[in-house]
Amino acid sequence: MKDTYIELRQQRDFGLIISDYFEFLKYNLKSFFNLFLRYNGIFIIIFLGVSYLLVTGFMGLIRSEVAGATTTADEFTFGMSIGIGVFLLIVFLMIVVLLNYSLTSVYMTLYDKNKGEKIAPGQVKKMILDRLGSIIIFVLLMAALYIVFIITGFVISLIPIIGIFAYYLMIYSFNAWIGLSFMAMIYEDRSPSNALGEGLNLLTTNYWKCIGINFIMGLIVMVVLGAVYLVPGILTGIYVFHAVDTNIDVSESVFATIIFTFTFFMIIVATILSNTLQQFSNGMLYFSIHEEKYNYNTRSKIEQIGIHED
Repeated sequence: MKDTYIELRQQRDFGLIISDYFEFLKYNLKSFFNLFLRYNGIFIIIFLGVSYLLVTGFMGLIRSEVAGATTTADEFTFGMSIGIGVFLLIVFLMIVVLLNYSLTSVYMTLYDKNKGEKIAPGQVKKMILDRLGSIIIFVLLMAALYIVFIITGFVISLIPIIGIFAYYLMIYSFNAWIGLSFMAMIYEDRSPSNALGEGLNLLTTNYWKCIGINFIMGLIVMVVLGAVYLVPGILTGIYVFHAVDTNIDVSESVFATIIFTFTFFMIIVATILSNTLQQFSNGMLYFSIHEEKYNYNTRSKIEQIGIHED
C-alpha cells in the first residue's frame, strides 16, 4: 500500500478534496469493504430477515383484504409482523450507522497513523472499543441536536421560497458539523463535547467549502443510489407487469415474496453503504481543514528538514 499512499494531512482546495477522495477510495475500497463485511456480516443477515418480516406482513394484509375475509386474528398477526419488522429495522439501523460511522473514521485514522501500511482488523476493533464510551455519548448528543435541528428546520421551511433553501443549508451544515466532530473525536481522542466544539470551529473556519463538499458528495451518492436502486426496481417492475399480464395473484406467490424481500433488502444495504462512504468525504475534509488551520504536518516537515541540515 506504500506505493499508493495518499497523505491525508495536507491543505487542499475544493477540487483536490473531491479528486483525492476518489483516489483514496480507488486504493482503499477493497481493503475497507473486507472490514465492512467482517463487522457488518451478522447485521446484513438480520436485515434480510427484517425485510422478509415486513414483506410477508404487508403481503398478508393485502391477501386478506383482497379475499375479503380479514379477521381480527389475521390483522393482529400481520400487524405484529410489520410492527416487529419496523422496530428491528430502526434499532439495527441505528446500531449499524453508529458502527460504520466509527469504522470509517477509525479506518482513516489508522491509515494516517500507519502511513498507508495494511490495517489489521484487530487495530480497528481495539480503537473502537477504546473510544466506545465516547462514541455512545456522542451519538446521544447528536440525537438530541438532531431533534432540535429538525424542529428548527421545520419552522424555517415554512417561510416562503427562502425557507426551503435555508432548511437544506441547515441540513448540510449539520451533516458537515457532525462528520468533522466525529473525526476530531476519533483521531484526536477528544471528549464528545470537546469534539463538537472543535468540529464547529473547523466548520466556521471553512464554512462554504464544508457545505460545498457535503452538497457535491450528497449529490453523487444520490446518483449512485439511484443507479443501485434501479436494478432491483427494474426486476420488481418486470415481475409485477408479468404478474398483472398473466393474472398471477402476487399476494399468494412465493416468488413475489422473494423478489420484494430482495428489493427491500438491497435498498437497505445500499443506503448503509452510501452513508458509510459519504463519511470518508468528511474525513478527507477534516484532515484538509485541520491542516489548513493548524499546519501540524507542514511544521513537522520543516522541523525534520532542519534536523537533517544540522
